[in-house]
Amino acid sequence: MGHGASEDHVLIEAARLLASGLEPDDVLSRLAELLRTTLGLDLVRIWLREADGALAVRVQVGTTALPPPKMTVRPGEGLVGRVLEQRRPLAVRDLQGDPRLKYLGRLVQEGLVSGIVAPLLVQDDVVGVLSAGSQVARDFSRDEVAIAEALATCAAAVVRSARLTEELGARLRETQILLSVAQTAGAVLDLPEIARRTIRAMVQALGADMGGVWEIDAGGTTLVPLAGYHIPAHVAGQLSADQLP
Repeated sequence: MGHGASEDHVLIEAARLLASGLEPDDVLSRLAELLRTTLGLDLVRIWLREADGALAVRVQVGTTALPPPKMTVRPGEGLVGRVLEQRRPLAVRDLQGDPRLKYLGRLVQEGLVSGIVAPLLVQDDVVGVLSAGSQVARDFSRDEVAIAEALATCAAAVVRSARLTEELGARLRETQILLSVAQTAGAVLDLPEIARRTIRAMVQALGADMGGVWEIDAGGTTLVPLAGYHIPAHVAGQLSADQLP
């Protein structure tokens, strides 16, 4: 394989995918397929970090007939977890004989013998791991490992961009809700109506099912129902008669 020409071609194709405007999962799938076809592999997976820090399979492409697995790996666990922890790629000729492997049974089912594992790095942050396998025993060259690393870096950029977009959208929605509530409070002098509109905004912002507002009475000892949103009629009737000490 001509390293310079092949790697240049891969990077050009990856750049086109990054600029394509496709959905993030579609770009990740195409990057995984690009690696699979370029290196003649049988299976490629992209694992992403969950909220608890563990890795779960987000994308799978390849010739295996098995559906995407419900597997999770924690930092330092198995080959994938070790790459996540150490932030360095691994190339393994004998996957099934490697004592660091976690899901040996799955690997045997898929017939994978050799593989490459590379971290999805964005600056100092590891957002996931790319794992790729071959059903034919082989040694991976430095050039092939470099290609896997380059595409893993591209995948990391896709993940980071998608997460930043989500965060920006969430902040924008929060700002819109705050502005809406502020405008309501300024335009309406009736306290129950302000409470009703505010709780409606909170319920919608949090994706909740219902919400209510209680008012402290003049004596400061009791909570009295003031307003509600999407509260079922039978519940609302009961609450209207309740006072909480």
